[in-house]
Amino acid sequence: MQDTLATEGAELTAALAKLDALIGNRELVLERQSDLMVRLLKASAEAMRAREVVVRLESEVATLHGHAELIRAELLKRAARQAVHPWWRRLAG
Repeated sequence: MQDTLATEGAELTAALAKLDALIGNRELVLERQSDLMVRLLKASAEAMRAREVVVRLESEVATLHGHAELIRAELLKRAARQAVHPWWRRLAG
């Protein structure tokens, strides 16, 4: 009987040790999940800021393209006028 109790006691002790290890592992997993969540939130915030910058820059590029088109159109008008009226004719009046 004593051997049975000793065996059961040892088994219970081993089971408790496993349970403690699992609890310890669970705590480590929860800490790791928390750390990963913080990193994910920081990365998401950074990505959102980067997207805002991209949108702003795309808007600026579109504006610059619009200005470039206006300048190009003006240069084409000038070139067309100069082709019709050469500089020497314009100076002669």
